[in-house]
This record gives sequence, structure tokens and C-alpha cells, in this order.
Amino acid sequence: MIKPKRLVWGDTIGVISPSFSLTKRFVHPSIKLLNKLGFNVKLGKHVYSKYGFMAGNDEKRAGDIHAMFKDKQIKAIFCAAGGSGANRLLPLINFDMIKKNPKIFIGMSDITYLTTSIHEKTGLITFHGPNIISGIYHCDFKKHNLKRCANIKYMLEALTNPGYKEKIKDFEVIKKGRGAGRLIGGNLRCLENLNGTKFMPDYKNKILFWEELDEDASEISRMLMNLKLCGVFDKIKGMAIGNLFDCPPYKNMTIKKVVLDITKDYKFPIIYNVDFGHVCKNITLPIGVKAKIDTEKRTFEVMENAVKKINLVCIPLALISRLSAICAFSY
Repeated sequence: MIKPKRLVWGDTIGVISPSFSLTKRFVHPSIKLLNKLGFNVKLGKHVYSKYGFMAGNDEKRAGDIHAMFKDKQIKAIFCAAGGSGANRLLPLINFDMIKKNPKIFIGMSDITYLTTSIHEKTGLITFHGPNIISGIYHCDFKKHNLKRCANIKYMLEALTNPGYKEKIKDFEVIKKGRGAGRLIGGNLRCLENLNGTKFMPDYKNKILFWEELDEDASEISRMLMNLKLCGVFDKIKGMAIGNLFDCPPYKNMTIKKVVLDITKDYKFPIIYNVDFGHVCKNITLPIGVKAKIDTEKRTFEVMENAVKKINLVCIPLALISRLSAICAFSY
């Protein structure tokens, strides 16, 4: 595993648009928020470009990824939005260059194609966490909307604290047991679409986490069955299901029933309605770190830090960063 360097106060965050295009209306408030947290922001050259529904053609969007990884000033790369289009970049990405220039890369939804593929091809720990539009933009300091700002609190802990470990207890158990392995996952449709490609993640001895939105139980059933047919469930040690936003039953078949039907021949533990995904607290989960599920203790635990310590000279700035983040979210 390659762990990126931690974020500290005063660092520069790069913002790119690998999928859908966004307008300044969504991006500028998010930049101001990141500035309030003590970070500088540098936009990718094609953040506001348009090519149909995407932020520029494939070459331009891939070029922004490469530019951010090569730029020594950039310490972390945030994605503006999900949507559709990130998978079109996979054949164009220079994974060898990324491996030589490791840094924080975070996103969710359609960005799952990038977080999982970068980790698979380079060993770099990436992060399933807020995009600019689905997490950062909605945080409101003035109103102290902590339900939404929790996105930022979890993200800052994961990206700035080299001692970060998370113990999650708020979930429903739908299959009992214990399991330990490294985290892999993201949006379920994206994971399914990677099956059979050279970018499909290695699921051996992994804790699989997934979330979804706007899909009913029949579609969830189809996607999970695809994973089963590809042998994924023969390899994993546990499953954590996140927020399923606007994912209704289909003809009286619930998603929980679908999950239990498809996994009935497996013994790994399954927990449900964990706070990650769309329209929820969205706990940041580092892809590639050690984790475990223990339903007897009712814990889903991230057991390993995801970012590297920095030299002693930078420790005061790191402490300032953590304190400023904590103060920003206190009443």
C-alpha cells in the first residue's frame, strides 16, 4: 500500500471535473468553504468546460487528472461531481505517473471508477468521500447544519490525521458474524460495470462497501447477482451497505430480502444502512486500509490510518489545521 501525505493547514487542494460539468454557482461557494478551513484551492484547467453532459472531452478531463498529480504544489485532489463519464478516462490514465506522484484523491458516485482503479493499478490509498457538489457545497457554517457538515468533519479527520481510526456503531445487522480485510468499494453500479475489465478490483480478503441511489430492488438484485457470478462473494470477508437513497422495494421485494437471498450460501457478516453514500453524513472511507466487522460487538471499524505523518517542522501547522476544523463545527 502507498499512503499519501496528510493535508495540513495552508496546503493547496486541486479541484477537477472528471465527470459531469458544473457551473461557478456550485463551485465558488465550495472554494470559499475550503478557504475558511485554511486551505488554498487551485482549479483544473477544464473544470468549467462542456462536452455534452461532461466537463470537456475525455482527453481534457484526463489531462486535468495528470496535471494535478504532476503539480508539486497540489497536496490533494477533490472531484467536483459524479454523474457519468469517469469510466471513459480509464484507458487514458497514466497510472505509472500517478504511482510516482502519490497524493490524496477523493470522490464518490461516478468517481468510484477512478478511486478503485487508481488503487488497483498503483496501490495508492484513495478515499470514498465528498465531492464538491455532494457534500462540501451543502455545508452551511452560518446555520451550523451539522447533519450535512458531518461530511466535512469525517473528511478532515481522514485526510489530516495520521492517527485516524474510525469505529462505526450506527447500523443494522442483517447477517451476523465477524470479518476482517482491506476496504474496497463505492457506488454499486460502477463496481458492477468494472466486472470483467482490466480495471476490476481484486476482492480477495476484502471488506466490500457499497451504496446506491435511484435504483429499485430489482436493479440492485441484478447488480449484486452480477458480482456473485463474477466470484466476488467467494472472496470477500464482509459487506457494509451504505445509504440507499430513493431505492424502493419492487413488487414487495425489499433490498434487504434481495441481499439475503443472493448471499444465503455465504457466511460473511453483512451490515446495512451505514452512514456513507448520497444524501447522508457520508463517512469518508479510505480504500485499501484494514477494517473489520464484528456484529457481536456491533462495530464496523477502520483499523488503520490512511495518510502518512510529515516531518516535525510541519507539526504545528497540522495542529492548527485540526483545531480550526474542530472550532468551525462547534456550537
